This record gives sequence, C-alpha cells and structure tokens, in this order.
Amino acid sequence: MKYLEIYPSEVAAQKISGHLDKMLEDPPKVYRKTLKRYQKLAILLLDCVDKINRLIQQEALLSSESSEFDELSYPDSGQIERKLEEVQSKSKETSNFLSKDVKLADASSSSVNRQTISKYAEVFNEGAEISFGVSEVDDCARLINSWFTSRFIPKRKNTNFKYQIAQLPLWTAYIVVAYGKHRADGTLNEFKLVFDSWLNSIETDMNNCWALPVNVYSLLKNASNQDYTLDAVAIYDILMERCYYKLTESNVAIKLDPNIIAIAVKQHNPELSNLVSMRFSSPDVLRSKVNLTYYEVSVGGNS
Repeated sequence: MKYLEIYPSEVAAQKISGHLDKMLEDPPKVYRKTLKRYQKLAILLLDCVDKINRLIQQEALLSSESSEFDELSYPDSGQIERKLEEVQSKSKETSNFLSKDVKLADASSSSVNRQTISKYAEVFNEGAEISFGVSEVDDCARLINSWFTSRFIPKRKNTNFKYQIAQLPLWTAYIVVAYGKHRADGTLNEFKLVFDSWLNSIETDMNNCWALPVNVYSLLKNASNQDYTLDAVAIYDILMERCYYKLTESNVAIKLDPNIIAIAVKQHNPELSNLVSMRFSSPDVLRSKVNLTYYEVSVGGNS
C-alpha cells in the first residue's frame, strides 16, 4: 500500500486547533444548532484520536523487535495517556452539564428566559437586603446583585450584548470563587474597585459585551489550584442556606447548584478536601478556619 503523507493531517489539525483557540479567547454568541455541530466535531476528532491510537499500537507491534521502537516508548506515551485522562475528565463535565436539559437563550424559550431572569433578580435583590450575620456574605451578596442588575436588567439596553442564560449558575458561582480568592489573598479592595469600574462602564460603553467583569472572567478561564478557597465554600454555603436555595427549587428552569464550589475546590485544591467534606457535619469547623467576620442579627430583622 502506498505510504500516505502525514503533513496534510498535521496542517488540518493545526487549523482546527487555531480556530478553537480564537473561539475560546473571544467567544461569540453560539446558537444551539452551532453547538450541535461542535458536538459532532468533537465526536469526529475523538474518533480520529482512536484511529491514531490504533495506528500507534499496530506499528508498535510490528516494530517491537527493532531498536526503532524505543523511540515510541516513554515519555511520549505517558503524555498521550495524561492528555486522554484530561480530555476524559472534561468530556464527563460537559456530558453532565448537557444532561441537565438546560435551555439556551433562543426565541423558542423566550418566555422561560424572562421568568428565569425575573426569579434571579428577585432572589439576588432579596439577598442584597438580608443581614446574614457575616459581613463578607453581606458584601458578596450585594456585589452579585449589583452585577446581575447592571448586566441583565440595565436601564439602558445594549443590543450588542448576547449571552447564554444557562451559564447563570456558573457565572454566579465564579463571582463567589473570585471574592473568596481575593479575600484570602488580602486583595479584596482592589478586586472590588475593578469590579465596580466594570459595572459602571456597562451603561456607557456599548462595546462592553461581557457577561462577567474581567477579573472574574479571567479567573474562570485560567484559575490556579490555590484560587479555589475555603472562603468561597463558606460564603457560598451561607448564601445558599439563607437565600439562594430558592434558585434550586423545582419552579426554577435554570437552577443554581448548591455544591458547585465545594466540588470545584475539592477537585482543584485537594489539600482542602477534608475540611470541605465537613461543611455539613461540622460547618463551624470550616467557618472557623476561614475566620469570617460575624455580627449579631437583631431578632425581627431581615431574614
């Protein structure tokens, strides 16, 4: 059989990789039909990986008696294995996300979307007015409400701003993740200055078409292990326990996940796993490690 040159396949793969890099750097509005095409592309590319693995295995068997086969051994094979494990983990996350039957922002679900925005606005506004008994939780709740009001129900509508409403739970969680990270780092004031400046620009800058402030978005895309903190777990749990649980109920089309931050912290910062696991059985232990600022809430006050 005539030898087939690998170069055209390498060029095609590089083009696909470059295209996807650009999509991730500056993601445009992607509609449901396009997402379906990307899913089919993922299946096609995974099938290609499977075929490459089969080719490597076949050639390895044929070359096993020669010294040339030594070149195919570690570390290259180890790199392939690690990459496959990484892709498998990400694919599982995507599969779990898609299986939740979330509704993307399109014309067919406009009524559901309006109801969802209204419900989130109601609960976030309530959270901003509650005295949680923890200063950091009060502060984070006000920040989330300001973000949601300014970005999704602004006084001046920006027709350039398009978004996928199904991302609301993730965006909300990562504001808390960012808040917790900067509190732990001692850079909370700087974080809030950038956050507030971005919010103020929404009314005047029609080119501001991002769903999140830059210092939250960059964390979502490129967080390090240490960015996932106990601070975020403790703050989110209190928000959820006192108010945000209303966005997990059956009448909410796109629900908040009460465990999303705890799971992320255990996954990315496993040194904290034992403490995170105690969040229900011994919540005071976790909260004492974080050293939040507690205050007394008067009886009959906001609840």
